[in-house]
This record gives sequence, structure tokens and C-alpha cells, in this order.
Amino acid sequence: MVHASKPFFSILIPSYNRPEDLRSCISSILQNTFTDYEIIISDDNSPKKNEVTEVISSFNEVNNLRFFLQPENLREPENKNFLVRLAVGKFNIIIADDDTLTENALTSLYNFIKSNEGHDIYGFGYNIVDELGDVLSTHSAPAAVVLNDSTKRKYILEAGTLPMTIFHPATFCCRTGLETELPYRSDIGIGEDLYFIFESVIKEKLICIFPEALFNWRKVQDQKVVTQSNQSAENLASFKSKVLIYEAIKKNQFINQEIRRYVNSYEYRCRFLYSEIIRDKNFKGLVDDGFFLEDHIFEELARLDASYLYSFRLVFTRIYRLFELTKIFGIVDTTLMMLNYGFTKLGWRHEAK
Repeated sequence: MVHASKPFFSILIPSYNRPEDLRSCISSILQNTFTDYEIIISDDNSPKKNEVTEVISSFNEVNNLRFFLQPENLREPENKNFLVRLAVGKFNIIIADDDTLTENALTSLYNFIKSNEGHDIYGFGYNIVDELGDVLSTHSAPAAVVLNDSTKRKYILEAGTLPMTIFHPATFCCRTGLETELPYRSDIGIGEDLYFIFESVIKEKLICIFPEALFNWRKVQDQKVVTQSNQSAENLASFKSKVLIYEAIKKNQFINQEIRRYVNSYEYRCRFLYSEIIRDKNFKGLVDDGFFLEDHIFEELARLDASYLYSFRLVFTRIYRLFELTKIFGIVDTTLMMLNYGFTKLGWRHEAK
């Protein structure tokens, strides 16, 4: 297809086996009054590809939608790369087929970018919703912020306070060409999106955060009611991916040597790798599962598991995150955020009423 001009956004949807969720995703895009975008969907040879095709056919009147059926399963990272290669917009937004945009999300994001030009990545807030669409929690920054100094970059690489507290690592707005320069990788488990953000940080790409929730991220609460659930729901799989990410980022050519030293430190391994798995006591299962861990990592895990001091620190994780948010946004904005949302932004789930 030849485009007379570049749309502002290319909205890219890697689809797999969720036809009705995909219908909701597309509908949420079309409800926006902003129209300077294209939608590209790639079904990754899913078992329900015929049903997915039927859903797409119900949007035949949408002339800026392109749909592709993969003849064989590429897996998610390569499916994303396929979509990126086809995109012709000025900015790309990848959204999962079971997620939805909020009303007027595209207009709000467009206006923000035009007022804050020159960045490589524009992150934005999100709502966590259950499989019924009920909001469990809202996560967004209290004010616009640029995450380009060493302290904020370290926080992103820890994947604790940032990015999840104020933007999502899987759905964001990215200038065209960056995802071609730093393609999504297939060798790091389920964390190709997080690795992309990490590599962008290491390469000192410019990241700006819009302080508003612009999409709904589905997090399944009852696995029995869905046929295709979240990959990231399994903590052990998440930890395995983090190990692969850690080994990959150490091989990068770092522009900032302070960041390089930090990534290679014991403190970084504690914050990025160990806190999640120790909290859930799942690391012992790695041996039975046959997952390879370097001796020094397994030994560090065992020592931390036996450490009362580290256990005490884990209990107060949210307090540490509150302190870090204060360093990013200041006392006033952080306090207002806590008053508006309580501690849901720091990881405590707010049950929908």
C-alpha cells in the first residue's frame, strides 16, 4: 500500500488467539476523535485465526486498517518486528490485542508530543483492569517528567518504582526508526518489551512521561475464564526472563560509565533480579525446573533468602518506592499523588467495587 503522507501514529497490534478482545481493542481506537493514524494488525498464526479474520472483516469500512495473517508462528518479539517494518507513521504505539485505549487518548497524546517535541519515547499512564474490564488500579505520573538523568535512568533499569509506577514498558509511544535500530529480541523470554526500554536507557535515548492514563492493561484475575492469559502472570517465568535480560544488558556498549558500573553491581542484582523471586520464595523451584543459573547468582539468592535484614527491607519496599518518587517528583507532587490514589501506584492492588 502506498501512502500519500505519513500518519502521525502507527498503532500496531500483535494478535494471537483473542478475537473478541481484539474487537474491543480496535473499537477503543476508533472511538477516538483523532484520526491521523493507521492500524496494522498481525495475527501470529493463532488457532483462532479464522475467528480473528471474521472480526477484522467487521471493520471493512475502516480504510486505514491493514491486517496480516502469518503463515507460521513468529512468536511475539518477531511479530512486533514485522509490524514495525510495515509502519509508516511518525510515531509507533504497540498495544496488545486484549488491551484498550481510553477515550481521547490519541488527541491527548498528540497535543502532549507537540508541546514536548524532541524525545525518542513518550511513556504514559495506564489503568490495570480485570478480565471483565473493571479497574483495579491506576498508574500515572503526578506531573510531566523527563527521565534522562543518571538517577532516573537507574530507577528504570531496576524495574521497581519505574517504569510500572508511572508508565508501562509494553505500551508507549516511540519515534519511528528507534524500534528498527533496537529491534525486539527473541532470546530473553517474555521480557522483550522491558529489554527494549532498558536498551533505550543504556543508549541514552530521550524519554518523556505524559501524566495521564491513556490505556487499559488487562491483568487476568481468574485464569479459568480466559483461553489466552497473560504471559507475565507467572512470577517464575518473569524471573527467568530477568536473568536473560541481565546477561544481555551487561554485553551492551555503555555510553554512561556510571550506569555500566551500577548494572554490574551486587546492589543492582538485588534490586532488579532478586527482590521479586525472594518475596515469593520461588527460586528453589528453579533447580527442579532445570533452569540454569550461574553459581554466584544462586549463592546470592540463597544468602538473601536467609537474611533477616533483606526480609525486613522487602517488607518496606513500598516505603522505599515512595522515597524514590519523592526524589523524582518532589514532596508536593508525590504527596498529591498519594492522596489521589493511595498506595496503589506503589504496587498495592485496589480492588474494584
